[in-house]
Amino acid sequence: MKRGVLLCLAALAIGVPGTLPLYASSHERGTIRAFVSIEPQAYLVERICGDSADVRVLVDAGQDPHTYEPTPAQMSALARSDVYFTIGVPFEAALLPRINSLFPNLRIADTLVGVKPLYFTPDHGGTAHESHHGNSRGSQAPDPHTWLDPKRAKVMSENIASFLKTVDPARAGIFERNLSALLKDLDDIDAEIARILEPLKERKIYVFHPAFGYFCESYGLKQEAFEIEGKEPSARQLAGLIESARKEGVRAVFVQPQFSKKAARAIADSIGGVVVPVNPLPRDYLLELKTLAEKVRLAHPVPGSATDSGKEAVDNAR
Repeated sequence: MKRGVLLCLAALAIGVPGTLPLYASSHERGTIRAFVSIEPQAYLVERICGDSADVRVLVDAGQDPHTYEPTPAQMSALARSDVYFTIGVPFEAALLPRINSLFPNLRIADTLVGVKPLYFTPDHGGTAHESHHGNSRGSQAPDPHTWLDPKRAKVMSENIASFLKTVDPARAGIFERNLSALLKDLDDIDAEIARILEPLKERKIYVFHPAFGYFCESYGLKQEAFEIEGKEPSARQLAGLIESARKEGVRAVFVQPQFSKKAARAIADSIGGVVVPVNPLPRDYLLELKTLAEKVRLAHPVPGSATDSGKEAVDNAR
């Protein structure tokens, strides 16, 4: 963390003994103050809480959760919160020990309880493979992009609702009703995406950063990433990936706004394709999941399909 953040943390720890007792409880305010790491979590928490929560996000739109560092203002606000919902993104590993030490009264809720992880494997170009041996795979790092699978998002939503009931038992009935509505919407979007992507079973999608392992696993696709172990590929690796993409007739490279489009554009040019922007950190979660599915479908025309028209379909995916 930056020195300014550490100084802010120290000041809060010294100047605000116990931190939270100086602030009104959620019962007194009538509002739960909740922090989340990323935008998709905010959607889930807001759906479950309704109007009874003030939800703030640490990683703003366009920021990269792999390299993010909280600001002093965010840490000050976090100290005044009732709960922080974690989701396993990289920066949390350094942040959580400091929070636990300096803000002992802040409740930490792990939304990943019961969520089956996937793991990155370097020999697969950054694709993710399911663990059948618990939560440890030696040197293989867990894929943190769990929220891109609606089925796993249902488990996260249930975890969020269960924890909120302990924070504000008086509104447990509201949380439960809102959860039921959210779970139905997640089931509906899951079925809709499965319908959209059904013609693409076993197809590969080429991405710059391997953020879509859970999405691909859920809908029978395969992810091939140009970025390997968090780094751009070597010239030899890049040549191999480009050759594979050409052989498979790939005409689109998906890239997130948090990463430079320059490298992705060079790759797309090499295969005679296009760069397709996608957002794996959407606040409008359900809509963006469907949009992602539609872009993948358009970028991978199926011969003989009335809805696909070759290059025009690929261009429309952008």
